[in-house]
Parts: sequence; C-alpha cells; structure tokens
Amino acid sequence: AAGVHKEPKTTCPNLEVDERSGFGHGMVLPYRRACVSGLAMPGNTINISAFPTPLVASALPQRVPEPGVYVVPPGHCNFTVCLGALDEPSNISYNLVLTAVPQDPNETLHRRDFHRVWFGDVYFCVGQSNMELRVNQTDPAPQSLLPTDAPYLKLFKYRPLRNWTTSEPAFARNFSAICYTLGLVLYQQLNEGDRVHPIGLVQYAYAGLPVSAFLPLQTLQQINDDAGNTSFAWGGSSVIGCRSSKFRGCEKLFGTRMYDKTVADEARQHHYARAYYKSGALGGLDLLLTYPRSAVVFYQGEADVPLLHL
Repeated sequence: AAGVHKEPKTTCPNLEVDERSGFGHGMVLPYRRACVSGLAMPGNTINISAFPTPLVASALPQRVPEPGVYVVPPGHCNFTVCLGALDEPSNISYNLVLTAVPQDPNETLHRRDFHRVWFGDVYFCVGQSNMELRVNQTDPAPQSLLPTDAPYLKLFKYRPLRNWTTSEPAFARNFSAICYTLGLVLYQQLNEGDRVHPIGLVQYAYAGLPVSAFLPLQTLQQINDDAGNTSFAWGGSSVIGCRSSKFRGCEKLFGTRMYDKTVADEARQHHYARAYYKSGALGGLDLLLTYPRSAVVFYQGEADVPLLHL
C-alpha cells in the first residue's frame, strides 16, 4: 500500500571471501588464530577445515588443526570462522576448505578452496614513505642477506599485486625494505636446523599519509570533540594535515566519492582515500584488517610534523 514503509531486505552473497583482504592461495595464517572472514547469507553455517597437501602429507609429521564452525546471524552478512589453534607452526602446507551450508537442505552448498596455506606468524608493516621504501632503493640491498632457500617466507603487498608470493628476488625487490629486513631476521632466527616457522609479511604503506589515515574515523571525531575547537572541523581539519599546502584537497576526504564503489580509477580519488577507502573498487585498510595477524610494525615519518601538538 502507498505510504507503507518496508525495511530493506538484507542482500548477501552465498559465499564470498575478498582476496583484497589478504586471503588467497599461498597465504600464511597465524598458527594460534587461523581465521577467515567474508560474507554469506544470514543463517548459513560456515565450516572451515584444513587438510595436509597430498604431495607432502606422507613425507612429514602432520599437525592438523581442529575444524571450525560459525553461523551467520539473522540480518547480517559478515562472518569470521576460525580453526583450532596449533601448538606450534606447521612444517607442511595445507589445503583450506570453506563451505557455506544453507538453512534449507534443498539449497546448494557453496564452497571455496585455498591451496598451499601455511600456519606460522603474520606481521603487518604499515606507515608512509619510510615503510614504503623498496628493497631495490636501498644500498646495499638486504637481498644479500636472504638464505639460498627460504620456502617459508611469504610476501603480500597490498598494492599493486594483492596476492601472496614467495620471497624470491623477483618479488622481494619491490617490497618494503624495512619489512623485508625484519622478515629476514625473523626467518633466520626461527628457521634453524630442523625447525620450521612460516612467516608472512603484509605491506600496507603509502607515501605522505598522516598517522590519522590509520586511525578510525570515530577516533578522529573524538579528537575534534576533546579539542573543543571548530578549527578541527571535518571540512578543513588540521588533524589530517589540511592546513599544510602539501595536503591540498582534504575537503574531499569525507565526500561520497571516497566511498563510491564504481570509481576504480585511483587518480580520481583523494590521496588519503587509499587508506580510508571503504570496501570499494580499490579496497582499503578496513578491508585488510579482517585478515588475522600476529603483530603490527608501524613506521611513520615527517608527514605529522605539523601535528605534534596532537
């Protein structure tokens, strides 16, 4: 009937795991908390299981994590399902199987597989240009420190590849020098003798970003409220460096374009939108943070010098 308000129906995919979040073939998951996040229909039962890779299953001792289960709540799409914790990192790779079982037994079961998955430790490396500095921009390049064979050191660069790679020089030379050096040191310490400890390095760094680009918007709003100063208003906030000529166009930071899923051209986005961007065509920090991690390494530089009073 005319004038009758109807609540919008929740529209969710049957089973979706966004690889921009870091989930993909060859990934490393924390062995103490191996979880996968994604979207599914409300009421669906999400199951996760790990099986040793067939080629190596009989060659090495097996440590198989317990399967996990999660039921998507009514009215929601998001899920996070976790395997049981392992006592120690894995010495073999696994195939990970994710299934979404509908409430109606007559509906189709949906499945997603991930191959060559390792269980170890994952380190996020975030910041601005100091963290973004590549291996091939340093002298001497830390590639010379790399062991001849490093099969358990994996790299994930959020931009531009967004997929897991090995630590071979062809991939490492464009990776963060600081993050890569950290990985080498950890690798050499943790993989001695017969010990196996997979390490995953995730790089998320952009030149010129202020530290506020890595803070929740609610936190920035609280800074505004606590300051009690209208000069901190969103439209021209010195909290995000907008008083500096280096950061022109900050008034666009909170515009709708930043959240427009149809805008895939990065050149049309504000520079900071690469950190704030909410699940759009370019992805964003909020999307990547659904990926489980063991620790975060943050290296910020001079972009926040005008904001020391904060």
